[in-house]
Amino acid sequence: MELHERREEGAPRGATARQHSALSTQRSWLDDRFAGTSATSPRSREVQNGFGDGLAKAFELVLTPTIFGLAGFGLDRWLGLTPLFTIVLTVWALIVVSYMTWFRYEAEMRRVEEGAVWARTRRESL
Repeated sequence: MELHERREEGAPRGATARQHSALSTQRSWLDDRFAGTSATSPRSREVQNGFGDGLAKAFELVLTPTIFGLAGFGLDRWLGLTPLFTIVLTVWALIVVSYMTWFRYEAEMRRVEEGAVWARTRRESL
């Protein structure tokens, strides 16, 4: 057995032919495992957009009622009232945001199910 094995063409500096072969095998397994998930692939773009949409909806659900509640709190302090506007504006914002979320969800589901197999009539299937 040689102490210094020959370095294969294209192998990283300091890697022997055997090490380069093992790295190539591992790299090809990873390529197969994550095929279609590069940053520019449609699948990856869809996942990233899903995360972005979910984060935007989460902020909308939390921040909108918070902003309206703080505005109500400011009105209550300015007018010297009990927390009337705080409660009214917060509840109103929660109702509106919930309705908008439900309405957008229904519209998106209608769009997605439009071309689904179960939504087709018998003639369209044939």
